Amino acid sequence: MINLRNIIGFLFVATVFSYPLSALTLTEIVSATKEEAAEKREPSPLPEKTSSVAQTGLVSKAEKSAPFSFFTKKEVEAKVQHEIQKSYGDDLTVKFASWHLPGKEFKNVSQFIVETIEINEQHTKIAALVHFQIKGVLKTLKIRGRLEHMINVPTLNRPVYYGETITKDDISWTKIPGYKSNRFLITAPEGLIGHQPRRGFLKVDAPLYQRDLEKVKDIEKGSIVTVHYKTDKLELVTKARALEHGYKGDTVRILNQDTNKILQGSVIDVNTISLTPDYKQDTQ
Repeated sequence: MINLRNIIGFLFVATVFSYPLSALTLTEIVSATKEEAAEKREPSPLPEKTSSVAQTGLVSKAEKSAPFSFFTKKEVEAKVQHEIQKSYGDDLTVKFASWHLPGKEFKNVSQFIVETIEINEQHTKIAALVHFQIKGVLKTLKIRGRLEHMINVPTLNRPVYYGETITKDDISWTKIPGYKSNRFLITAPEGLIGHQPRRGFLKVDAPLYQRDLEKVKDIEKGSIVTVHYKTDKLELVTKARALEHGYKGDTVRILNQDTNKILQGSVIDVNTISLTPDYKQDTQ
């Protein structure tokens, strides 16, 4: 005997998949599919999650015969990425596992929605359902990926070559995967400012580590430096040759070329040495 409920259900499903796009949205189709599954007391093929709709190429009734835009894998992955970040923050990015978007079957997709259905407790893995509407028919793909936590680090906004000193104007910020972080990663601008490449040059937007840089020396070995000697009654300024590298505050050896004697002084500025009355003096 024909059941009235079965007749109503059949007519409802036939109506859902025969309506033109302008009369029924993909969200309504997904919702109707869930309700029909629940009506049959079967597990719903779609999880009860809040979905957001990504629409491309939607047309009015007068234009409904025009072809729809073709969705690329990049666009679908970008939408999944957006949904993850909207729910869990901008510091997450998705490394997608290999998947295929059939070109022939999906070339006339009118719209699609993304449903996040599975994220593990460690927030390291993601699975998502992507529902497509193709000529009024609902099709679903499952996409998996690995979640990567991102961190913000200072990087360079221009190539910097050996011999150039990094300033605050050379610094920008870049997000990188957290797995690239270790105790040698430079995470503050102070770790860059006043430094130079240890060799060669440094790339734009690349994470930088302590091994990549060296502090610009205030005194270069072999350079001519200005030497200040001051007491209560006397002040002298002369030139000497640095016998070793040095930074501000270091004590370095210098050679007085007039007397051919080696002296020790404190670095007080770039190419500037201060001698005190009790400086140590050696014969070369």
